Amino acid sequence: MLHHGCPEQAGVIEAVRAGREADERMRAHLAECASCREAADAVGWMRRLAGTTAERRELPPAATIWWKAQLVRRWESERRASRPIERMQHAEVGLGLASLAALAAWAWPALSSWLPRLTALMLPDRVPERLLPLPDAAGQVTVLVLVTLLLGGMLVGFVHRALADE
Repeated sequence: MLHHGCPEQAGVIEAVRAGREADERMRAHLAECASCREAADAVGWMRRLAGTTAERRELPPAATIWWKAQLVRRWESERRASRPIERMQHAEVGLGLASLAALAAWAWPALSSWLPRLTALMLPDRVPERLLPLPDAAGQVTVLVLVTLLLGGMLVGFVHRALADE
């Protein structure tokens, strides 16, 4: 859509741009012509905007700008290069927990034979059975598995955090 403004519009814009006061003929025209009125308002607003003084700041030296650009480029390349390492750290934690569970399952026969003896050593004979009942074999297995997984998970977490801090 082409907009052909008023033939007087160029004169109105030039008068507002120069900051001249509108004469009677121009005021009468602006009252009748919406196109010229909008143009005069826009040019007047731009003139006022140009008149406001923003605090001018000195640009830093070109060497500083270049150095910062190089620094940002280096940080971005380091971030891109470390992305696969970060993914592998998550995989390591998962594989560590899976390995711990596999080790507990593989060593279970030996651990289950030690558990009653270990429980007897840890609990004194003077504690009444009704206060601290010894779990049956299934309960002992459950407790051992839970403790193993808890300690193993904590160990893997500590190792992961220590490696991530380096």
